[in-house]
Amino acid sequence: MRTFALSLVLLASAAWADNTADEADIAFELGNRAYAKRDYEGALASYFLSYRLVPNRNVLFNIARCYEALDKPDEAYRYWNDLWVDPSLPDADKGDVKAALKRLAPKVALVTVTSTPPGAELYVDRKDLGSRGRTPQTIAVTPGAHTLLLELPGYQPGSAKVATARGKETKQAVELARIVGTVTLTGTPAGAVVRETADGPELGKVPATLSFPPGQRLLLVQAPGYLPQQVLVDVQANGEVSAKVALAEKPKPT
Repeated sequence: MRTFALSLVLLASAAWADNTADEADIAFELGNRAYAKRDYEGALASYFLSYRLVPNRNVLFNIARCYEALDKPDEAYRYWNDLWVDPSLPDADKGDVKAALKRLAPKVALVTVTSTPPGAELYVDRKDLGSRGRTPQTIAVTPGAHTLLLELPGYQPGSAKVATARGKETKQAVELARIVGTVTLTGTPAGAVVRETADGPELGKVPATLSFPPGQRLLLVQAPGYLPQQVLVDVQANGEVSAKVALAEKPKPT
């Protein structure tokens, strides 16, 4: 291996001049010493400190190796996978990371979670256990039944139950419902067209029930032979607001 050698490459902190980088470098070196003594739990404590101070790919590698040495395949798989999905992972290192994932796959129960839309924060069983990353995401869990919890700003929380088995991969897709409020427009004339701008797409016709994300909306109601009318509505999440329109007829030419 090149970058991810067991000699545990020191952090490249030459370009950093602040105390945080120095502290991260020291923590990394202390982790190296503990690892060399097979004190893997002590090494993890130092590596986690180093990573919190200055995130570094080599630290993730060492964390994964420590968990493997402690015979904790679920945790080891998590950090190997974090390396695998890193778009900046050099091609020269992908073979080592892929081999590690393949080595651990028979020992873990895997769940690949996707969401529509992507980017949802993923939790397993309870939120207080911490996030497992953002979708799409492949995670290792203990074999058995689990509840996946997903959260994304602007969308209703989603969940799904999965049954997992060691050495198997379970795939689960979750569709998240957007948080919206309802606007009900009534009035005259019936059939007046509702848009957000004069040349925008038609949203509905009076009487209309429309759904929008929370926030203020300025609606434009138009009908042939009538003056247009603007309607300002304050859309509440999961709420309903009503508004009436009464378009005035255009003045007839004299």
